[in-house]
Amino acid sequence: MGSIRYIPRAVKAAETKRRLDDVVEPRFIRIGGKRAALRLEPVFWAALQEIADSRGQAVEELLQDIVPPPLPRNLTSRVRVAILAQYWSASGNPRLA
Repeated sequence: MGSIRYIPRAVKAAETKRRLDDVVEPRFIRIGGKRAALRLEPVFWAALQEIADSRGQAVEELLQDIVPPPLPRNLTSRVRVAILAQYWSASGNPRLA
């Protein structure tokens, strides 16, 4: 049997935070003149860029269309749902279109 190694909580928390920081990219954006932090996974940032490019917009312009002011407390969730709705709509899926 192997021995169990004790890892202090502070170390576990720091390791977990590092892993999450590798996965989620925080960026500061402006929507309606308000500065906001938006933390999304790289795949969502890429999707936002793709949607913005297809509309001939910058990502911040697209975000203003998706989330008109005032900014909601659940900004990140609202953006993820809007991205999903866009892709479902484009694929003909009627769930959120």
